Amino acid sequence: MTLQLILVGYLLVYIFKYPNPWITLVIIFFMLSFAVFNVYQRSKATLHFALKKMVGVAMFVGVGLSFCYMMLIVLRLDPWYEPRYFIPIGGMIIGKTMTGVALGVNNLVNGMKEQRHTIEGALMLGATPKQATKDIINQAFDSAMLPTINAMVGMGIVFFTRYDDRANHCGTAASNSCKISNRGDAWCRRYCFYHRTHFFTSCL
Repeated sequence: MTLQLILVGYLLVYIFKYPNPWITLVIIFFMLSFAVFNVYQRSKATLHFALKKMVGVAMFVGVGLSFCYMMLIVLRLDPWYEPRYFIPIGGMIIGKTMTGVALGVNNLVNGMKEQRHTIEGALMLGATPKQATKDIINQAFDSAMLPTINAMVGMGIVFFTRYDDRANHCGTAASNSCKISNRGDAWCRRYCFYHRTHFFTSCL
């Protein structure tokens, strides 16, 4: 791990010194791809290929839209690909999104599996797929959002110094760091979870 951190440190020094939009985008793409793969690996149940595809597309689209919002509207960077901002902010958004999506997928898959007979019974009695899976989806959504909710509740006391430290390292104000960390990954998680739950209910 020490060797890995040293190599990454030298790589970031070069990237920060010679900023290039393509290199920055490749790094973000690699980080996001690793996050999607990690979500697949953390799942306790075997995920169907169609579900994996849906999760991957939702994460890429959600994180991409969050990046556009943060860079073009909140920070208004010039140039927009400034790696000193782009990469640290990307790490915050992707990391929190990965955690929330992994928790949501696990709870959603396990809930569908454990309550399969309940769902089938509800469908036989005339319930729609959305009605039959509503409680499971709500529980999975709550578990996915819990880390962000805890961070927002303890922002002023527990997490303030952490965001201030991150802001100092990436060269921006602590207030902007807090906005990015909470608004971006919370919106992205809601976007991703909408598409995954729509996939489940459409398959029932």
